[in-house]
Amino acid sequence: MFVLSRIEDVVRLAPDSFSSSTELALTRAINGKFANKVVDGLGLCVCLYDIVGATDGTVKAGDGGAYLNVEFTLVVFRPFRGEVLTGRVAGYDGGGIKVSLGFFDDIHIPPGKLFAGMSYDLAAQGYVWTTDDGEKLDIVVDDTVRFRVDHDRFHDCTPGKKGEAMDPKLAPYSIIGAMDRTGLGVTGWWAE
Repeated sequence: MFVLSRIEDVVRLAPDSFSSSTELALTRAINGKFANKVVDGLGLCVCLYDIVGATDGTVKAGDGGAYLNVEFTLVVFRPFRGEVLTGRVAGYDGGGIKVSLGFFDDIHIPPGKLFAGMSYDLAAQGYVWTTDDGEKLDIVVDDTVRFRVDHDRFHDCTPGKKGEAMDPKLAPYSIIGAMDRTGLGVTGWWAE
């Protein structure tokens, strides 16, 4: 679920951070720049793990900040394909089930990735799975569910040309999951 990723980047240290140790100032600057942000092709950055190395800082005229080339390792949320995760149902509609991990909410389980026999019931306003035995099991908001990561998607959310509207429904990073195998779905469905 979490991986370590090594990155090289130019980090700016503001003049007010010069009184701190370089390591502390770099830690604050890197966490401020990357923590809780999606890096395209990498995942959701959580925090700095360690600093591998840094060059001497260069001060630009009229700026006052020091610019350092830094190599560092970040803790990144990016589950691998096939990994089984546990989350809570955040919502659903005819287009699928939305799952939240608490710190990450852009997880979607489309209808085609649910158990055979599971469908959206308009009367119940939710998904109901009719098992081979004829038992009806439903999924409601806040149920704890297990799902398998099918794949993930990155969307370029950088602003386009002036006057061009961005699609607010697109998240920069999202996960498409599946609940179509034994042990997946609502945790209460399965005996321990």
